[in-house]
Amino acid sequence: MSSEWNKYRLSDVIEIIGGGTPKRSEPSYWNGNIPWLSVADFNNDLRFVVHAAEKITEAGLSNSSTKILEVGDIIISARGTVGCLAQLSKSMAFNQSCYGLRAKVNYLTNDYLYYLVRIKVAELKQYVHGAVFDTITRSTFDDITVRLPSLATQAVIVNTLGALDDKIHLNHQINQTLEQMAQAIFKSWFVDFELVKAKIAVLEDGGNEEDANLAAMQAISGKTLVELEQLKIQSPNHYQQLYTTAQYFPVAMQDSELGEIPEGWEIAKISDFGKVVCGKTPLKKNKEFYNGAIPFIKIPDTHGKIFITNTSENLSQAGHKSQQNKLLPAGSIGVSCIATVGQVFITTEPSHTNQQINSIILYKQKYSYYLFFKFKGMKDIFHDYASGGSTTLNMNTSTFSGIFIEKPPLNLTFQFHSALAPLMDRILNNQKESETLESLRDALLPKLLSGELCVKNQVIA
Repeated sequence: MSSEWNKYRLSDVIEIIGGGTPKRSEPSYWNGNIPWLSVADFNNDLRFVVHAAEKITEAGLSNSSTKILEVGDIIISARGTVGCLAQLSKSMAFNQSCYGLRAKVNYLTNDYLYYLVRIKVAELKQYVHGAVFDTITRSTFDDITVRLPSLATQAVIVNTLGALDDKIHLNHQINQTLEQMAQAIFKSWFVDFELVKAKIAVLEDGGNEEDANLAAMQAISGKTLVELEQLKIQSPNHYQQLYTTAQYFPVAMQDSELGEIPEGWEIAKISDFGKVVCGKTPLKKNKEFYNGAIPFIKIPDTHGKIFITNTSENLSQAGHKSQQNKLLPAGSIGVSCIATVGQVFITTEPSHTNQQINSIILYKQKYSYYLFFKFKGMKDIFHDYASGGSTTLNMNTSTFSGIFIEKPPLNLTFQFHSALAPLMDRILNNQKESETLESLRDALLPKLLSGELCVKNQVIA
């Protein structure tokens, strides 16, 4: 350890800021312009929190104990799920289940504080208390000892770790954009029925089926008729693909028990798409069931993810054999159905889940992207099925299996899968790259902040 590193209590080098919640019964306190954070907004292992699901008004801020955290301040969850951590990318208020942390500038920077607290989370959790919920208090920070280098050395360490986090954050933003693009295609094809309606409008105006097909091609591609003619010459294969896709959409709507749907579509139960499997947790006391190579998916593993490529726990072959009828092949669709209802994901390798998740082993694999985006839009519906008057949401396997949804023709769904494949493949690759970068960051973090490593010729050990 270099002589420049000095020892402090964590509470001596930071300002601890408490949050609060405006009265829910007062409408004038809510839906304003001030983002208001809760742990759900930053429970994703990303460095920066950029969005809050709820907003409050100036009146809500003035008439509650919540405070404003500034850009760069740190927020940490302190009750229930303890130790979720993020740095603010813009000013936000926050609730009482969290603390805001702000560096005292003579000792450290907020950027360095983020990484410092990150390696101290496990230690903070050792001091939790509470009969119902795990809780840390202000005094908990008195129990944490830290060693700080000079501000210059802090900057070197932050630059090294920050470069990794910046790339992780960029990948996350790119994936959000790609998912939005995929969601827009799904909505156009399977929710708003834009292509069917475009055909109907042309026929009602006296056009023929060829005109209707061209209208659908315009709706798919966003191109004008002139641009489509140019495409036909310059890229005939792409033009033919558009033409074929447009043909899959009918020219009329029909009534169904779920409302108007395109002619020729069916209404089917979720179980008609594949075998529905409820997960199970092998006995925890049988240690030989764990620490293997088979992913064991739990709800926290699914937050912010389309594809499951990493899990906090894995099963051994013995754990798998104890419930081998629960194994999900790659490409299965999972939906959380207890407590946190409506998290949707796709498996990327043979996996197990716990009992809070129902999954579908698909009869036709290329229904996976259709069902993923369909289920993503059904969160409120799933909540209604799961309520049942209980304090804990619970959508059992039988109920989940029996929910009716639209079932488009197989050829159209396959075409949708093919259209989305480039976007989804890129999302998966970005996610895998980010996980590699996260592993590198987490390996470097304790060594850099302990002074064990040297960075860019700056001696810190």
